[in-house]
Amino acid sequence: MRQPRNWVKEAPDNVTARYYLGLTLMELKEYEPAAEHLRQAEQQRAEARPRMDQIRAGLAQVYTEQQRYEEAQRLIDEALKENDKSAEAYFAQGKLGVHRKDYAAAIPALEKTIELDPNNAYAHYHAGIAYSNERRPDKMVNEFQIFLKLAPDAPEADKVKSLLRSVR
Repeated sequence: MRQPRNWVKEAPDNVTARYYLGLTLMELKEYEPAAEHLRQAEQQRAEARPRMDQIRAGLAQVYTEQQRYEEAQRLIDEALKENDKSAEAYFAQGKLGVHRKDYAAAIPALEKTIELDPNNAYAHYHAGIAYSNERRPDKMVNEFQIFLKLAPDAPEADKVKSLLRSVR
């Protein structure tokens, strides 16, 4: 049988192994090393990626692309229930709104995404689309310009540049 201390040596990123090692060390009355392993497990867990809300938001985007809108919305709701500050879930909500052509609903979700993650190029892109369809050209131009700064080589960049030239 492997020794508990070897679990973490073999897989230092394994939060579960670190957690159980901490508990084992506690039972052995090795309190300081136990506390250190449990603190590290806590830190690793906080940094663990992807989080469940991110996974659900990603799957919601897939369902949106497949036009499985009700399933997408269910996953978005679950993701936001799990983490009400999930930029990924708000982005999935905004993208769903754009796909459904419900631009008025898409805009607040995309604005929230941008507030939480201002470097999400595609949040700016989809916001530009939504603003365009809501006849808000000033906002559309701003969002598309930010998109081009963040993702100048994106597949959509030429289309966006062309659209911006036609607006000016």
